[in-house]
Amino acid sequence: PIVNNLYLINVLSNIILIPTEIVSATGSNASLWSISFEFWAYMLFPLALFCFVSKSSKKMKLLFIFLSLLILILIAEKGLVYFILWCFGASVAFIIGRYNTQSHSVILKVISTILFITTICFSILGHSNDFILALSFSMFMLYNSSNNIKSKLIQHIAEYFSKISYSLYAIHLPLVLVFLAMLDINYRLPFNLMNMLYFIFIFIFIICIAKVFWYLFERNTNMVKDVFKIHVNKIIRC
Repeated sequence: PIVNNLYLINVLSNIILIPTEIVSATGSNASLWSISFEFWAYMLFPLALFCFVSKSSKKMKLLFIFLSLLILILIAEKGLVYFILWCFGASVAFIIGRYNTQSHSVILKVISTILFITTICFSILGHSNDFILALSFSMFMLYNSSNNIKSKLIQHIAEYFSKISYSLYAIHLPLVLVFLAMLDINYRLPFNLMNMLYFIFIFIFIICIAKVFWYLFERNTNMVKDVFKIHVNKIIRC
């Protein structure tokens, strides 16, 4: 039921990325819970970092600590747990960006791959653990980051879906529910040819809508960032 999530307060809270534990996501778009946590992780990380490595005055460091505590209160215990998981991915990006990861032995690549696949299998069986999953995936990414895709076709497919993946994530759930409502499907369908065609049709159509959504909005992200940087630099110079 989504009727209780259609108020203006839901929309405004999502816009300013209030965690959905405080105010529910708008309508059926429950996926927005992770986007709010991700945003606050991007805010918390530099503030916490400035507390330790910044050469700012003690007053500024106290301000950084105060703001960090406010964010921790906002995201609560669950947010702190997911911030730690977020740091796993951030550490992988940091290591790959500064050190030569191509020198890793084949043994490390094989071990990390087996560990990740095993974790996925346990997750499918219902024995999942967020920390183990995040750690195994981080190791898999770290030790296999130097593996280049030789097939141009696979490269293009991977680049295409990675480009629209954020837009797809942001809008896919409401679209799925709209299609299911249109087809009057409110239960798990048995596996057969007709239902497989339903699935393929919905899948392709949602991908197309996500592409349009990306073209209208996310495609312009870098342009908005550049404009924002220009104005911030002007303010700093003044």
